[in-house]
Amino acid sequence: MLQKIKEKYKGFSDAVISEISYKRYLNPNGSDKGIVEVYLRAENNEGDYEIVKLKFIEIISFRFIEIRDSSSLILNEILMKQEDDIITFDFFPLIYSSGIIENINSDFMIKCKYISFEIMDQYSNGSKLI
Repeated sequence: MLQKIKEKYKGFSDAVISEISYKRYLNPNGSDKGIVEVYLRAENNEGDYEIVKLKFIEIISFRFIEIRDSSSLILNEILMKQEDDIITFDFFPLIYSSGIIENINSDFMIKCKYISFEIMDQYSNGSKLI
């Protein structure tokens, strides 16, 4: 799933977060599961815009810091990686000319076991300015 997201949206450059939802569930078997849903307005690889819902399942860690008089919703690029069985989405990674790396002090980062995405709405961008 992660590879499909990367191919369709690249790094979500210039995406805007419109909603964040965090839920915890205590299952009958006693396990405690967390789910985070993030809604983004993002450009796909065809140049059209979509409202995308990313669903992060079995949360390992969730960090969101909103700073007064600063936007925590406009993204430059998202670091998306999987190491072993942990998926990491760093919404504010460190960006260098050589690439992007995880920002341990990121204002918004999610680590989880599983991820899914759903297209909620889509629309054409029309003509682009060059």
